[in-house]
Amino acid sequence: MSSQSAPMCQGCVHLIGDLLTPKCAAFPAGIPEEITSSQVDHRLPFPGDLSIQFEPKTPEDAKYAETMFEGK
Repeated sequence: MSSQSAPMCQGCVHLIGDLLTPKCAAFPAGIPEEITSSQVDHRLPFPGDLSIQFEPKTPEDAKYAETMFEGK
């Protein structure tokens, strides 16, 4: 996945603040770069995520996340 794609985090109910200082309920100390750079699909468990994964804010956010990782 290209790092030019907006991270799925932007459409997640768990995001705290904005992506300038990426934090969320799963990663209160900071979201790992593997997630913010869209290298991994955080709809799936990721080490250290406190058992909290991506939850879309809207159906459009769910679709965006789905299309990011199609065929991977």
